[in-house]
Amino acid sequence: MAKSCDQSTAPSPKPATTPSQEYASSGVDRSLIRWMLSLSPMERLLVIQQQVNAIQEMKEQIDSD
Repeated sequence: MAKSCDQSTAPSPKPATTPSQEYASSGVDRSLIRWMLSLSPMERLLVIQQQVNAIQEMKEQIDSD
């Protein structure tokens, strides 16, 4: 995606009700899985693209030092 998204456009994850429900015994954060699945496919792509953009910016800053 060529168009970058503002961080404020991404929905924020909703907290789970109890800590025992938030994490699987393997340490997987179930609340993040539920949050991502609650998004539409386009919203999921936007969230992932924002992460890619942030990583690219960090890499560029490191490369310029």
